[in-house]
Amino acid sequence: MKWIVIWFLACVADIANAQYVPAVQPDLPINKHSYEQYWHKKNLFKHMELGLTLGSTGIGIDLAAPLCEFLQVRAGYDYMFPFQKKFHLLLQNEESSLEAYYDMTAKLTMGNAKLLADIYPFKYNKSWHITVGFYYGPSQVAKLESSSESANTYAGEVGYVQLGKFTHDIDLNGVSYSKGDDYHMKPADDGSILIKTCTNALKPYLGFGYGGRLFPSRYDWKVSVECGAMFWGGKPSQNVHDGINLCKDVDDYPSNIDTYIKWCNYLLVYPVLSVRISKMLF
Repeated sequence: MKWIVIWFLACVADIANAQYVPAVQPDLPINKHSYEQYWHKKNLFKHMELGLTLGSTGIGIDLAAPLCEFLQVRAGYDYMFPFQKKFHLLLQNEESSLEAYYDMTAKLTMGNAKLLADIYPFKYNKSWHITVGFYYGPSQVAKLESSSESANTYAGEVGYVQLGKFTHDIDLNGVSYSKGDDYHMKPADDGSILIKTCTNALKPYLGFGYGGRLFPSRYDWKVSVECGAMFWGGKPSQNVHDGINLCKDVDDYPSNIDTYIKWCNYLLVYPVLSVRISKMLF
C-alpha cells in the first residue's frame, strides 16, 4: 500500500512543472487574454478548498489543492449510511421437525479514504474534468447478520439453513460433499449467522465531471457533478462464518436472498455518482 501511494504521488509531482491552475474558478477563463490574467506561474499549493460530497459512496469530506495548470489533488474520506433491509431465513431440522425463522438484516458497511486527481484537459475551459485515483478502506462493504434475539433463542439448537447447492466437490468441517449436494449452513456455536460481502481493500477509481460556480457572483463557492466507477478487483465474495463463499461455492439460492447474492456476483465495479460543493479556504 505504501509503495502504491508513493508511486501515485510521484506521477502527480512529475507533471507539476507546468503553470498552475488553482481549484478556484473552473468556469474561468473563457479566452486566452483572461486566462493569462487569472493564472499565475509557480504558485503551487497557494490555494486550498474544503469540499463536501453526497452520492452513491455516501457522505464525504475532502481537501483539494492545485498542482499545476491542468491538475488538482483531492484527499478525504467517504462514509456510507448503514442502509438496512430485513428478511427471514428458515431454520429447520428434519429429525425433530424444527421449523423456525431467523430474523436477518442486510446492512451496508462501506467507508473509504480517498486520494483523487482531477485532470482538466481543456486549456481555456476548466469546467470539465477527468478524475483518477483510488479508494482505500476495510474489505467488508456489506453484511448479512442475524438479530441478537434470534441468536439467543436458537443457540444450541441442532438445525440448519438451506442456502443452495454446491457448485463443485468440497470438504466442509471434515465432511466431503459432491457437486449438486445441498448446502446446509449451520449457525455458529452462539446461534448467530453472519455472511460478509468483501472486496479488495484498495479500489482504483476512474470518472469524469462538470463543475462551475455555485453562486454567480462568488468565485470561492463551487458545485460539481461527477460520475465514474470504483473497481473492486473482481467479483465480490460472500463469506459465511463456516468458510463457504456463496458466490463461488454455491448456487440455487433461496428466493429471499437470491437477488442480493446474484447482484453481488454481477457487480464487478461499483457505480459512483456524486455532487460536490466546495468553499475556497485561502
